[in-house]
Amino acid sequence: MRKYWIFNICFVTLCSSCLGITSTLRTVSGVVTDSSGNPLIGATVMLSGTQMGAMTDREGAFVISDIPIGYYTIVAQMVGMSTETRELDLSSFVNPYLSFSLEPAGYSSGPPRIKIEI
Repeated sequence: MRKYWIFNICFVTLCSSCLGITSTLRTVSGVVTDSSGNPLIGATVMLSGTQMGAMTDREGAFVISDIPIGYYTIVAQMVGMSTETRELDLSSFVNPYLSFSLEPAGYSSGPPRIKIEI
C-alpha cells in the first residue's frame, strides 16, 4: 500500500511539473519593428517598475525570462522612435508573444522661433 502512495505522489508531481502547473515564472518574447515592418536592432523592451528587460537582436526579436506571475506594463522604445506601452497579465499559463511597431519620433531643429514686430 505504501508503494502505491509513493508512486501516486511521484506521478502527480511529475505531471504537474511537465504541464507547468507549479511554475510561477513566465517568459515574454516578441519582435520590435518600424512602421514599414523592418526589424529595429537595439530597441529596449522593459517591464516598467522592475529591473527586467531585454534589447532586440538583429531580427528585432527579444526574450525576457523568469518573470513572476503578475500584472505589468511593458514598454518598447528606441532612440529616435516613438514609445509603445502595453498592459500585460501573466497570470495565465501561456507565455505571450508580442509585436511592437514603433513610428519615427517628431524632432525639432532647435527652439521655436518667434517673430515679434514692434
